[in-house]
Amino acid sequence: MKEKDKKSVAQNNGVRYRGIDEATGDTKAYFGQIEQTWELDYSGELQIPIFQCQWVNPNAVVVDEYGLTTVEL
Repeated sequence: MKEKDKKSVAQNNGVRYRGIDEATGDTKAYFGQIEQTWELDYSGELQIPIFQCQWVNPNAVVVDEYGLTTVEL
């Protein structure tokens, strides 16, 4: 996905995962870029997508005073 987006004007390879920090119980957002995708096919009855992602350093995520999030890749 990341390599394909380099050739395109419109890019759409970003992901966001919202999880819970076990230590504090706080909800956190994690950001990354999809590098590759695979699909596991179980006899045509069940298909499961698998994504290989490069996760962004949490220090590269900034939320401004208006609540807008900027992620520096």
